[in-house]
Amino acid sequence: MSRLVSTVPGAFAAFYSLLAAAGQAQNPPISVFAQALQQDEPNSYVLLGGSPDGQPGIRNHSFEPASLGSLNQYETFELWGYATAYLGSFDPASALADTWSLYQDVVMATFVNYSGGNGSLGGPGSAILGASAPATLERMLPECADYTGVPTGSGFAGVVEFCYSFKSRITVA
Repeated sequence: MSRLVSTVPGAFAAFYSLLAAAGQAQNPPISVFAQALQQDEPNSYVLLGGSPDGQPGIRNHSFEPASLGSLNQYETFELWGYATAYLGSFDPASALADTWSLYQDVVMATFVNYSGGNGSLGGPGSAILGASAPATLERMLPECADYTGVPTGSGFAGVVEFCYSFKSRITVA
């Protein structure tokens, strides 16, 4: 039986793996989680997938024909995530700076290094998200990075909600 093979699981796994490696390269290391956390959150972390408030981590999945007279399809989808930094004191300005640095150092650095474009580790034409990602990925773009500051007890937490869109060309297998 023929079927279209989605790139969503492979793209998610590759992006998560690269984010986890980028997190471990930080000093001190930053935890990166797949899907939502329930309890015992570290002070600073990155989450790829379902949000703490129950929003889906994979959104706006769709197909459109890639060529006439065939079943080739363009698959598009978004992967959503969160970068969070908590300060034990009520300091909104430092929370913003710490959270934004976390997002830049772990998430945006991963995009820059593995986008397949100018400045990426593989350079133009290299595999998006590295060799372990689906080879049919054609595009990865940062779509949003929205910051929210939240008073928490006697401290303050910053949260950057981010979104990356993907496009791939898939064929019937």
